[in-house]
Amino acid sequence: MANSLNKVTTKSILDATIATADIADDAVTEDKLANAINTSIAGKAVLTGSTNNTITTVTGANAIQGEANLTFDGTLKVNGDANPSAEFDRGSANTTNVNLKYNGTLTGQIAAADGVFEVSAAGGSTPTAFYTNGSERARIDSSGRLRVGNTTASANSAFDDLIVGNHSGNVGISVLGENGQQSALGFAKSGALADGYVAYNHNSTATSSSMYIKSSGKIQFDSADIIRAEIEPGGDVKINDGDLVIGTAGHGISFAATSSSAGGGATSELFSDYEEGSFTPAIVAESGSVTSYHTQEGKYTKVGRLVTCLFRVRVNNAGNASGDIKISALPFTVGDTLSSTSLDGTGGPTYWGSQNTDIVQMTLSPIGSSTEAYVYVATAATQSLANLRHDNAFDNNWDLRGWVTYYV
Repeated sequence: MANSLNKVTTKSILDATIATADIADDAVTEDKLANAINTSIAGKAVLTGSTNNTITTVTGANAIQGEANLTFDGTLKVNGDANPSAEFDRGSANTTNVNLKYNGTLTGQIAAADGVFEVSAAGGSTPTAFYTNGSERARIDSSGRLRVGNTTASANSAFDDLIVGNHSGNVGISVLGENGQQSALGFAKSGALADGYVAYNHNSTATSSSMYIKSSGKIQFDSADIIRAEIEPGGDVKINDGDLVIGTAGHGISFAATSSSAGGGATSELFSDYEEGSFTPAIVAESGSVTSYHTQEGKYTKVGRLVTCLFRVRVNNAGNASGDIKISALPFTVGDTLSSTSLDGTGGPTYWGSQNTDIVQMTLSPIGSSTEAYVYVATAATQSLANLRHDNAFDNNWDLRGWVTYYV
């Protein structure tokens, strides 16, 4: 039957039809094919450098090589839908490093040590830079300074560990807190948690919130490299150089914490003014006027509402001045302090001379709501005080040195 068939196929052979078949010596069988492949591979493939857990590559001579280190010139991609990852593990006794080179030079390193993740810039001047959207936003330079928004901008070496900005536009640092909590910047030395700090206490409204400055020692204020003021640990405020200037009229130093008078009639405990100066006193008459003066000189001191004046007026020519004579041009308007009288101050002479009548007593009384003061005199003839007049004492060369004090 075999000799009569030109071709034998699986369709022409039924199950159990052929019990025995003769196969020619040159026919291809499964055993011959496997043997031929193994013989070829064994003769032409050579694997060298192979140890456990090495990567196998093909050399330029088509030899298979086991690699202790892998040099890869393409792009390494790790793809997958189930959290693809690459793992590097050197063992518990060593640091695992991923070295990053630029043009053959080690520039940076990512490492895992015992409990520490490390990102390192290699080289004595290589910074670590952080980019977003193609632009550098921050860097740690080779000296360990953290720079935000700048690469080389200089700052005072006493506080250049963090440098923000590059001398352009508004820059700043925000410390954001929540209602009922505190935002703070603290300062401490070795062995202390907080020698001092600046803090802001956040409350439900801005007016109920507060800025807080704390120091274990003094709080000092420096201007132009000079300590101008200090708050001592005991609470005293010391002005070392300069003045305490009240910038708004009506404000000053309040003594509200002190006890009021026993009568309970205190109306103000605010010390709001101090002033020293000069003024030019003059004579004003009920009618007529003084023609000329020899001397007009005055000084005053104002403490709070109290004004005290020292003056000298010496008349050269009394002219046609007549009637009641008053001192005028006081530096401040006399306050209407006592409602029952228009005489709202007091004063007196320290010297008088060149009177046309002997004077045995003199007093001066500032007049409320004016800048004038009456002059009252008593002569040897009258023995009682009366207004100074041309006909009782005032005349040419009249000379008075005196003082007045009053409230504004």
